Amino acid sequence: MVPFKSVILIGATGNIGAPILAALTADQTFKVSVLTRVSSTSTFPPSVTVHKVPDDYPLPDLVTAFHGQDAVISAVSRLGLDAQKRMIDAAVQAGVKRFIPSEFGGDADNEKAAELVPEFFDGKREVREYLKGKADEGGITWTGIATGLFWEMAAYTGFMGFSPSSHSATVYRPGNVKWATTTLATIGLAVKNTLLRPEKTANKFLYIASFAASQDEIIAAFEKAQGVKWTVEYVDPGEQRALSRKKMDEGKEYEAVVLLARYISTQEGYGGDYTTYRESGNEILGLPRETLEGVVGGGVKGLGGS
Repeated sequence: MVPFKSVILIGATGNIGAPILAALTADQTFKVSVLTRVSSTSTFPPSVTVHKVPDDYPLPDLVTAFHGQDAVISAVSRLGLDAQKRMIDAAVQAGVKRFIPSEFGGDADNEKAAELVPEFFDGKREVREYLKGKADEGGITWTGIATGLFWEMAAYTGFMGFSPSSHSATVYRPGNVKWATTTLATIGLAVKNTLLRPEKTANKFLYIASFAASQDEIIAAFEKAQGVKWTVEYVDPGEQRALSRKKMDEGKEYEAVVLLARYISTQEGYGGDYTTYRESGNEILGLPRETLEGVVGGGVKGLGGS
């Protein structure tokens, strides 16, 4: 099986789509297209072909956009997950060889996590099983990629309670439970190399990670790199879990997601550190060796060292 050449990316401007697009366009192997909704005002490099479809992703429009493509990469947000089945149908009809669903994140097969947050895990599981069924029929191949938390989002936006700029953090007790995380550049590289190694990655779910680290270890790494002692507040995870469900019921979804992500990642048994029980896909995908200290050091330099 030769490497895929013509690829189309859905969700190219999102948190995960942008680094994937950057990795693909940096490699002249690929003829890159993006699929956007007609309401989108996003712009792309001249080398990228843009296919616009109505906001509800009608099947005929998807088939037309996917025609001639070797691979479809879905980087849609959770709000777009329901449309992925239709995208899979369109890919099969258009003769696409590979579909990469929007799996980027934690271990969607962890039962405890799925029971806690069915709103997020059930949809991914349903899409994956639907895709596997199409593959079993011989119509397409697939690759799923688990990445853990996105490092830059976890470390620098407050998503996981860290604030390097103010040298402070909020930590879910006990603080020493590790969780897997991957840098955005490495996620982009993983997707690109999946397409360059079609035989090795066909019909597989690959678990990748730049490294795994605990909240306490991350704080220590920042303190060393910045030369500043951080102010740390330790909070009760059970109370935060109850608060997250309350916010979800109130319709405050993003606030709930943040609290739930912290809980799942920092508590034992919820699959936060799948590197301890899942086979690593790093070697198959030729990913670089990264360390917490190296990544934090590079990030602190980007902040001006403060």
